[in-house]
Amino acid sequence: MNLLAITSAFPYLSSYRGQFIKEQLKYLGRNFERVDVVNPINYFPKFLLASEHFSRFTGHKEYPLDYSFGNIRVFFPRATPMIGNGFISLRLRCHFFQNALERALKRTDSKYDLIHSHFILPSAISGGRIKESMKIPLVVTAHGGDIYSSPFHNRSIFSRTNDALSICDAIITTSETNKRIMIETFSVPEKKISIIPNGYDPEIFKPTDIIKARSTLGLPIDSYISISIGSLIDVKGHGYLIRAAKRVIDEGINGLFIIIGAGSNKERLINESKSLGISEKIRIIDGVPHDRLCDWINAADLFVLPSLSEGSPTVVAEALGCGKPVVATNVGNIPFIISGNSNGIIVDPGDENSLKEGILYAIARKWNAFEISRNARERLSWPVISNRIQGIYDSLMD
Repeated sequence: MNLLAITSAFPYLSSYRGQFIKEQLKYLGRNFERVDVVNPINYFPKFLLASEHFSRFTGHKEYPLDYSFGNIRVFFPRATPMIGNGFISLRLRCHFFQNALERALKRTDSKYDLIHSHFILPSAISGGRIKESMKIPLVVTAHGGDIYSSPFHNRSIFSRTNDALSICDAIITTSETNKRIMIETFSVPEKKISIIPNGYDPEIFKPTDIIKARSTLGLPIDSYISISIGSLIDVKGHGYLIRAAKRVIDEGINGLFIIIGAGSNKERLINESKSLGISEKIRIIDGVPHDRLCDWINAADLFVLPSLSEGSPTVVAEALGCGKPVVATNVGNIPFIISGNSNGIIVDPGDENSLKEGILYAIARKWNAFEISRNARERLSWPVISNRIQGIYDSLMD
């Protein structure tokens, strides 16, 4: 059997967007003869990509090359860019995405048994058209904001989202919140929806010696180290983390707070840590390859996720896989991942005092790293998650 995956975010060059899709397919691919991934990329001439104005609409300053790993082929056809979310611009964006997808499918020269589209727009719309032409089932994964946020920006996005949810045969989403929105707002039958969180690779994210990890990375042995991973944008809540860190340090804790990520808020976060007088206690690091994040997580005592909204953040599962307790906000699927206070603490989003109290509690408590890692492996590792997804595939292809 052959699987076609359609997405607007797949890792290439130095970009790790959609890394969780690649890791998912690494395990699902073992059940197929071939998997083809198509990720259309907005095309601008190279001289325009040198401009920040244009490169921000593409996420890159050069074009990725097609590549393969195992039995999985990845294609990056160039799509005509269309900026904006109005009715006309959205239809054109979906149209250009579809054209690029169809050009890539001519190159693959493959017949498929199933389509899996990741994210609603434009991937699920295109998946619906391929489903109709090939007469094969379509599975759509709504990862988070494509359900709880984007559809409510305007009527055009809402309408197209509704179309996509109607045409697919099965829907995977990452949280109970998303499921409720689909049922109550888009009238999707409950039996069509499965809640399956993002997983992590247990071959990479597993406990290692904390002293060795710190020595390798040049981190202090005697500090209590917190680590946070995520884009440096408002919704990730790093400003709250820095202000909470100030309060934790004022309690006499010898702490070091490491934030790994890149984004538009970097300078602002650096300046805030300086204004609070804790710049030496805050380190902001970017450019860490995904498969090296495990070194940084293993060097820490605690993982903190201060986000204001989320779907099912992979980094939380990865931290748990490394045996680290997690302090995270009560958003998205996090309450499912952090359960019963055995592997972490849930705090209020956008509340620096709640975040401070959660961090202090985590510092004072003795955690069982082995149990945290074992529990994560049994519930959240990709072998477990991919088996659940394969069960949906099998039910549609019987």
